[in-house]
Amino acid sequence: MTSTFNDLMKFQKSQIVYEMTEKVMEGKLFTWSAQTGEAKPQTVTVCLDEQSGVPVTLPYEVSSALNKALETFNRAPDNYELAEFLPYEKELAA
Repeated sequence: MTSTFNDLMKFQKSQIVYEMTEKVMEGKLFTWSAQTGEAKPQTVTVCLDEQSGVPVTLPYEVSSALNKALETFNRAPDNYELAEFLPYEKELAA
């Protein structure tokens, strides 16, 4: 799956945000860094501690911050692919 986030259907976007929110609530950290040629803002990190670019503690705050980062950067966080957050894509790949 090589689609960008904004190319996905709404239910796919929702599933990705849901899966990522669960991971953040479990203590995972996701970071988006500007890549070569991207005219994007500085690095964005979403997590439950002080490293987070946006202070988040509740699931709806986490999902909102993740959705904004995904839409802004239009891709998965650094070192991830969007398909990793879509359960049915993982099943197809297995």
